[in-house]
Amino acid sequence: MALSVAGGGGTTICKSVGGNSTLYTVPAGKTFEGYIWNTSSNGPGYINGTRLYWPYSNSYFVHERMYVQLNSGDEVLGDTSGTTMILGVEK
Repeated sequence: MALSVAGGGGTTICKSVGGNSTLYTVPAGKTFEGYIWNTSSNGPGYINGTRLYWPYSNSYFVHERMYVQLNSGDEVLGDTSGTTMILGVEK
């Protein structure tokens, strides 16, 4: 999947946060398409209060970024450990 703002407008979002803090909230009337990841082994964080867990991996601390599509009002919180990062396009 390629993220692009060409011809469609949009804003690139790139943020990071430590601990269980608000990382990003999609503004009213907007959507977000991008990736979320974390430096810990727990998981990439929370979306609307639901904790995300990494898919099975055969290596400890080897995790890919997780693709997400978010809607207006969706809130992303950092995981309780490590640093959580988000990168994508808000339209």
